[in-house]
Amino acid sequence: MTDTTTTLPSDAAAPESDDLDLRQMLVIRHDLKMRKGKLCAQAGHAPLMMLADTPGAGFRTNAQGVREFVVPDVDGTLEAWMLSGQKKISVYVTSDEEMQDLHRRAEAAGLRCTQVVDAGHTEFKGQPTRTVLSIGPHPKAAVTPFTGDLPLY
Repeated sequence: MTDTTTTLPSDAAAPESDDLDLRQMLVIRHDLKMRKGKLCAQAGHAPLMMLADTPGAGFRTNAQGVREFVVPDVDGTLEAWMLSGQKKISVYVTSDEEMQDLHRRAEAAGLRCTQVVDAGHTEFKGQPTRTVLSIGPHPKAAVTPFTGDLPLY
């Protein structure tokens, strides 16, 4: 496996083919009734956690002695997603059980999944609480069977 670092120069062009229609689905728990700022923070954690959870991701020191965060991109999906605008679509579920069922099914199908768990310091009475499930980035055709019927947030 070769580690590649994705850099986004200002003149980077989106991939020529938009056939894949890559997207990251953010599945938010509506039942928690999070304040707007909390919801935004939790949804914002999802893309970063997805990158950090990628197998082999981590900080390294390059040949020039600069620390950098490297994310292996074995099949080019992450680079294509980043260069095409990092599409994210927010949908919601109404319970933790519904989110966990979706997580199990998507992961069993081989989809990249990451859960955001809030530590409970400011909401949720000090209890760690699952708030967002990230699925992807994957092509639209891969995520639609799992999230296509969920309402937009």
